[in-house]
Amino acid sequence: YGRYTYWDGFRAKAPEFLWYLPPDSRIHPTELTDGAGTGRGSAISGNVYNLRRAEDCKACKGAGCGECDETGMDAESRLIRDMIAAPPGFKIVEIDASQAEIRGMAVVSQDPFMTEAFLNGEDIHQKAADGASAKLGKKIARSPTAKMVVFGSSYDLTEIGLSKRLGCSVKEATEIQHAVLGNFARMIECKNAEKALALKTGYARTTWGPEHREGRHREIWELGSDD
Repeated sequence: YGRYTYWDGFRAKAPEFLWYLPPDSRIHPTELTDGAGTGRGSAISGNVYNLRRAEDCKACKGAGCGECDETGMDAESRLIRDMIAAPPGFKIVEIDASQAEIRGMAVVSQDPFMTEAFLNGEDIHQKAADGASAKLGKKIARSPTAKMVVFGSSYDLTEIGLSKRLGCSVKEATEIQHAVLGNFARMIECKNAEKALALKTGYARTTWGPEHREGRHREIWELGSDD
């Protein structure tokens, strides 16, 4: 199990789960609706939110074949997911708000590149990849490259972080990031303005309605930290 989870400090998730394993041999985590620093949901006392994504079956590249029982996932990915099951009479329902962060940024910033893609039903990651490819004069893949940069823009993924995820040099990651995000000039301008305001006031804010009226304030005390 530890191979398909991240490290938490100096502890692997597998031993952590065993600490919380009750007599019924099931994990009963506590879910927090906004436990993550980014405002996303999280879980503690068994961090079931930190599973790594399923790896595609190498034989069929995720399409589904006999080796993967038509699931498209490799054996180890299926093994860890098979450990998560609903009790008799219940079902596990997965709900995904598709590209919620990016759609939110498009609404708030009114970035023309983003809003045009969503209003026309285009694949925004492919659109961003095509724009970056034209700028650099070389092919930039939709996934994982452009998709990682676009989603990473919502939480300020750094060039160093991007280079680690893509397995390339920091110089190459910087080049790719600038080319992809060059499509979103208005969104970057809006985000920088919000960051400057947060550094000045000490809080981030939500926005509501087409007039972008201020909603809730969320104090972020570590904004001025050098870390």
